[in-house]
Amino acid sequence: MDVVERLIKEMPLYDGARQGLDVTLIDTPGYGDLLVDTPGRSSADKVVAEVERRISAHLAQEVASRDDMPLDEEKQLWNGLETYTYKNQVSGLLKKHSISTFRFTDGSIKEVEQLHAESFVDTFKPLYGGADGSLPWAVMGADDSQREYIWGTAITNEPRHSELPALRDLLLSAGGWQQLKRDAALKADKEAARRAKAVWPTVPWD
Repeated sequence: MDVVERLIKEMPLYDGARQGLDVTLIDTPGYGDLLVDTPGRSSADKVVAEVERRISAHLAQEVASRDDMPLDEEKQLWNGLETYTYKNQVSGLLKKHSISTFRFTDGSIKEVEQLHAESFVDTFKPLYGGADGSLPWAVMGADDSQREYIWGTAITNEPRHSELPALRDLLLSAGGWQQLKRDAALKADKEAARRAKAVWPTVPWD
């Protein structure tokens, strides 16, 4: 339940990189660890159960629910497993609550999309974080770098299964960490100025 800090000296930005970066990893207790993730009340178990329920329902579907689309096409394009729809729902919630998020440059996103697309011989077309970077990231992680589902194995380092490789390459290979650091500094400066103005308000002369 304690906060653990670990310094990694000169971590390579990517395989074969000449430049290293000092990185401090801070492991903090997750939200609700003491209350939710207890025996019989595990949030992770609830998430996995919901995912498995949706996959089972999708595989068991025998009749199309749309009049303008055959069942096989509906299963491919219109079902409860489409990530794009969920991303838009999360994006809507962020906007509703006026929560701003960091956005990579369009050029860096396109660069990583093309890099990953060229690694496959099939018609893989990534849309990492949304083509313009406006949508949330669908990151899948696991202790053993893969997860077993009833439809197969999901691999964390596979761009077709998770956007974790794209996020890694954007931050390290494409230099996104520099942009993130700069934007964070600008945001901190603006917040400091706002707080200073709130503490020392301007008083008009009589």
